[in-house]
Amino acid sequence: MIYLLVGILVVALAILWLFRSKPAKVSEQDKAKIRAAWDQINNLLDSTDDHAWAKAVMDADKVLDLAMAMVGAQGQGLGEKLKRNEQMLGDVNRVWNAHKLRNRLAHDVDVNITKPAAVEAVRTFEGVIRRIGLM
Repeated sequence: MIYLLVGILVVALAILWLFRSKPAKVSEQDKAKIRAAWDQINNLLDSTDDHAWAKAVMDADKVLDLAMAMVGAQGQGLGEKLKRNEQMLGDVNRVWNAHKLRNRLAHDVDVNITKPAAVEAVRTFEGVIRRIGLM
């Protein structure tokens, strides 16, 4: 009886291994789209306007969401993708802090952003995109 159960378990694991999800192949065109968007984000960071810095963080968050979807990360919205795919992130807390900053910028009325905070968030998102091989 135990041999039958072990045999069933081995077969089930073999089937799961064969049908495991494989990372999506990302085209050079999609990588170029990410790089072009990132150039625009860097231009926003070069500004002296705090609204441009806020937009840089918001746009970087959107690009990370797109990049993670391109490599097959599951989830609706970036928050869910971050929860489901922590192995992609590197420093999980740093990425979450950057995403929380984006959420405050998007939803709170009186949020002031400094250039160092914007640069930190954007570089954090960039690190994940580099880690997953899209930059």
